Amino acid sequence: MSRETDPETEAGTGDIRWAKAASFKASYEADLARQALEAEGIPVAVVGDATGIFGPGYMGPTTRGNTVLVPSDRLNESRELIADLVEAFGGGSGEDAEG
Repeated sequence: MSRETDPETEAGTGDIRWAKAASFKASYEADLARQALEAEGIPVAVVGDATGIFGPGYMGPTTRGNTVLVPSDRLNESRELIADLVEAFGGGSGEDAEG
């Protein structure tokens, strides 16, 4: 999914209503959450700003962070999985998300 598109109107998403499950300052943290959710069969999209001069391989913190989106009907389950992941890794920069 392109980082510039609105996930609710992205072509090919069907009837999925996306909801914010969490935000992370660093892209690698959002990628860990994405992988954990995908392993549980939960569709996921990570949206964040491009990293400017550092390029797409940059994995450190960014000023606007990265948002993890999941289908709204899987939101509670996703937040529980992300909370467990953040706890397992000693806190990280995950922020509690509001629906």
